[in-house]
Amino acid sequence: MFDRVSESEIEVLVGASLSVIPPARVVLNGRDGYSDAGDPANEAAGSLGNMSLDPGERVGDLALVAEASSGAGRVMVFGDTTPFQNPVLPRNYRFVDRVFRWLDSDANAGLWATIELVASLVLLCGAVLIVYFMPGDVRFLLTCATAIAIAVAVAALPWSSSAIDDTDYRAPYAVVDLSHFEIGQMQKTPDAVDGLTLNLQRNGYTAFLMRDFDEALVRGADVLVVPSPLAPLASDEISVIDDFVSGGGLLMVTAGSERPTGSRKLLGHFGLRLGLVPLGQATSLWNEAPVHFWSAWPVESVSGREMDVLTEVWGHPTAVYVPYGSGGVFAVGDASFLHNRNLEDIRNYNLHNIDFFREFLDSVGKGGRPGA
Repeated sequence: MFDRVSESEIEVLVGASLSVIPPARVVLNGRDGYSDAGDPANEAAGSLGNMSLDPGERVGDLALVAEASSGAGRVMVFGDTTPFQNPVLPRNYRFVDRVFRWLDSDANAGLWATIELVASLVLLCGAVLIVYFMPGDVRFLLTCATAIAIAVAVAALPWSSSAIDDTDYRAPYAVVDLSHFEIGQMQKTPDAVDGLTLNLQRNGYTAFLMRDFDEALVRGADVLVVPSPLAPLASDEISVIDDFVSGGGLLMVTAGSERPTGSRKLLGHFGLRLGLVPLGQATSLWNEAPVHFWSAWPVESVSGREMDVLTEVWGHPTAVYVPYGSGGVFAVGDASFLHNRNLEDIRNYNLHNIDFFREFLDSVGKGGRPGA
């Protein structure tokens, strides 16, 4: 069921373990987790315990997610609400996608649980007989070995009949590229992009974090955000992005000249480059509303490329929009412009930049042009 889903995408973090009795089946096992006794008096923190391992508390092999079938219906139980909360959905969308695909499938959990139990018994009996009769008749040993191989193969069979297609996502959605931005992998830090994904969600876009560059995911998107890339994009990746923008997509790039390597080739492809004048923390105006920059740098046109200047700091363009085909490129000379520190996190928020982000997306739409 969860094939091709990495451990970092699961996001089952803090919750209750489950008691699972056949024909129900455990589908997610907490191999390295521990069971922390709850505290009913701790109402402010959801009755959680002391969040530390105490003597007598169980370690490992905790049932975290289980499923069962009843007639034509299916049930899946989670001991944790985290996987379905907005802040983590951009990270674990493939995991959640498989959950709902299974719920909509014709898989029979009870049947597969029975088959796996029988296969396990065959495996155990075969191993016992081989040990008992060694070094007995070779044909008998081969028969037992064959039975064990069949049991292993049956136990490994996929139990969901629904095909998984990772590219079958409905628009409008936005992709945030982390394949060239290692800092963005960190959560709840000033340099993370959790605030960015929440802003995309608020403005009507399903947000996906892209850890490895995915051509199909990019081509189907409405918005592609490349926040302060550290590594240069490959030529074939830029070609995919060119097709995406030409077809009506919105590309958003943030970068600064303190670390220009990752963005230079991408910006240059669309006729832009970063200036070398450090402008520092600054506030500009767009449509008479403040826009804040954490560490601003100029964004310049190359060879007279047409661009709309949205904000300026000390007379230098810092946020520009370049029409391109049926879409456009929004470039900001500030590597931290869309990071938590300059947008929002769990404790602080920058209302001016949140408003700017919303109004910009509203004015551009899909292939539109921002208001001056």
